[in-house]
Amino acid sequence: MFAVFRFASGAAFTRCPPTTPEDNAVFAGGTCNQGNSFGDYNGARLPMTKQFDLRLTKGFGIGGLDFVAYSEVRNLFNFKNINTVFAQTNDVVNTAERDKNRAGNLSEFANEATSNGVFGTDQSIDLRFGGAGVAGCGNWIKGGVSATPNCVYLIRAEQRYGDGDGVFSLAEQTRASDALYYVARGINNFTNAPRSIRLGLEVNF
Repeated sequence: MFAVFRFASGAAFTRCPPTTPEDNAVFAGGTCNQGNSFGDYNGARLPMTKQFDLRLTKGFGIGGLDFVAYSEVRNLFNFKNINTVFAQTNDVVNTAERDKNRAGNLSEFANEATSNGVFGTDQSIDLRFGGAGVAGCGNWIKGGVSATPNCVYLIRAEQRYGDGDGVFSLAEQTRASDALYYVARGINNFTNAPRSIRLGLEVNF
């Protein structure tokens, strides 16, 4: 049995100004877009990290062959170690950046739907086309040019993040926007690898 326990203090970094929108997306260890800083140089620090790894081996022989079976477990206790944060918030979430991203997406949805005459007063997008569904996307435009695939994507997004009634409501648009946002901003992008287990068999002859 081989066991290793690692414990380390978090790395130091310099915060970015919380009120500068251009710095919303800066992570710890990066450079603030506006060249400013918040607080002391390297005055902030990431959380401490800890990890326990374990390797078990067992040797045995069969006939003229020697076997070694092993099990290797990384991060046995599944510690959640944060290795990066937003330099603005010193946290794994940045509501200001998420809201800015969401507002941009909703504005794009609204502009495109308005150009195609399907934007409602409640900010919903009617993609039913009189019951035609996807078949009604033939005349869809964006920026004055044909954009039929965009229409199909919106219908599929409504089906995935909504109730499938063909009306892409504001709540459903928000859900779709946030889902894409968290692909790059989900907790998995801020932490080290979770527990993993490998099993193996070595043969010597």
